[in-house]
Amino acid sequence: MWWLVAAGVSHFSMVGFPIDMTSAQTAGAGFQSYAQKCDPVPLEKNSLLCVVKDKSGAELWVGLVNKGEGAVELSTANPALRGKGKTKIVVTADASPPEWKPYEVRIQAQFASGEAPIILELADPREAHRFVPDAKLDIDVTAFADEIALHESEDTYYGSQKDEKVKFASNHFIPSGMFSTGSDQNSQPQYPTAHALLAGKILEAELRTNAAGGGQFWWMLIHTFDGATFNVVADPTQVKTSPKAGGFVSGSFWLSARLVSQ
Repeated sequence: MWWLVAAGVSHFSMVGFPIDMTSAQTAGAGFQSYAQKCDPVPLEKNSLLCVVKDKSGAELWVGLVNKGEGAVELSTANPALRGKGKTKIVVTADASPPEWKPYEVRIQAQFASGEAPIILELADPREAHRFVPDAKLDIDVTAFADEIALHESEDTYYGSQKDEKVKFASNHFIPSGMFSTGSDQNSQPQYPTAHALLAGKILEAELRTNAAGGGQFWWMLIHTFDGATFNVVADPTQVKTSPKAGGFVSGSFWLSARLVSQ
């Protein structure tokens, strides 16, 4: 599920799709303008997918409902990235809210070490059949920055926590989206979300241009918990200084994932 992070900043702008998210009407108009540029492919039954891809790795996935006689209706949309990350996981369960399937599939898994759980939103819902319980997979994770901080070095990262009672490691990972489970006041089940607090060392960084979307975004490859490498993406307005290899990044993120390309 996508989120509006701040004025003019959304998960879409973090991969160079500057869609106006101030209202359902403006967002829908933006999604439809991109959907007109691609040919829908079947997902299941009357569900269709329209995918806009760019050489920068940025992708926009639009879910459509086939209404018959050539008519389609917008259902949902999600940003994604085809990156360079690699994380080994073991799948534990499907954690998807049923009302969003088949377009949006949420997976609960464990890092291969078994030391921490992770919740992920699949970039490509057509891969859902591979994410079955006990499956051991290599995945490409992209962390979309809800909140982000850059640090010149590991020392400056730890220095930023000097006044904090609880200090976190420079490669920490906390599946914060799992804290929302249970039931709401109407006894409706609350599903975990694909959010995490994390930090890692920047291995690569680049300001990329999404020609298909019309915007720019920062891309980073980081080394983080359990030896994993994640892509990190951010809207340029979120980043006050240019990220550089050897620095560190920390913050709160929404996690999108796909199988590592063979």
